[in-house]
Amino acid sequence: MTYLVYVGIAIGLILNFYVVKRLGKGIMNIVFISFGMSLLLVGLAMAFVAVYESRLQDISFHVFWHSIIYLAFISLIWGGYRIKKNMESANPEGFNVKDTVLFANMLLWSVFIFVIAPVVDQSLYSMLTGSFVETIGLHHLIAFVLGIIGAWYLFYIKGGPQAGKSMRFISIYLLFLGIQHFWEIINETLHLLPITGETTELVEKFIILGAIIFFILGQSAVIKFIKGKN
Repeated sequence: MTYLVYVGIAIGLILNFYVVKRLGKGIMNIVFISFGMSLLLVGLAMAFVAVYESRLQDISFHVFWHSIIYLAFISLIWGGYRIKKNMESANPEGFNVKDTVLFANMLLWSVFIFVIAPVVDQSLYSMLTGSFVETIGLHHLIAFVLGIIGAWYLFYIKGGPQAGKSMRFISIYLLFLGIQHFWEIINETLHLLPITGETTELVEKFIILGAIIFFILGQSAVIKFIKGKN
């Protein structure tokens, strides 16, 4: 299942790259670049899990990988915000220096998390064990709320004829990612279901794979729209 998720991420990024390339420097490119950045960050979060899951204390591990996921959600929300501003502006702008700086910082922060995680693992574990963050699963809750709010926001924006072909699918993609963290709240924080950790993780991967399928459908819808215009 993990390999299927990785393959899905690769396919989604390839399709997204094609869309961005076809759009060129138009004002719509910002929203699709933000889509690609989001999926890339999801891929980095999964890579972090693969590298550190058995090497870090549980609470430290979860706080770190969720920090990368937050950036993936924020990337989508930012793209939605930018396209909404463009639709309302008399002088709309495509991908610009401000966007470059934001996304570059997201990538740098994600790489920094990979570097700093083992260094501060024990300190963070000592600080957070038994704390409010661990007790209520705050790291899961933040991701869930960001996913739900972000999905609603993207669906609300719609994004015009080009982005609109993709926006609904991307809204569902983000909704699925939010649901994944709700599943973690149920089973990792509250332990409401009598299932093993392996089953919990397997269901998570199915949810992530479902999210990526909707991402791919979103890119495919735009490609079909672009080809239909030619």
